[in-house]
Amino acid sequence: MKDKVVIITGGSSGIGKALALHFGSRGSHLLITGRKKEDLDRAVSEIAARGVKVIGCQADVTVEEDNLKMVEMAIKE
Repeated sequence: MKDKVVIITGGSSGIGKALALHFGSRGSHLLITGRKKEDLDRAVSEIAARGVKVIGCQADVTVEEDNLKMVEMAIKE
């Protein structure tokens, strides 16, 4: 998965965060989402501190507009 872009919803905690750390440790570039900005920012900082290229997108996957925003951000970055 080196240099591949991985989008992880719910990446600011729990299983999502564990997956982000796993993929990041293998060289993937990450876009993680979370509903709570504070938790998302904390997770992005923690993951980036490990040398992983990661961006955060505050989003709720149950909201169609948020999903579009997430994809657009991944493509742009």
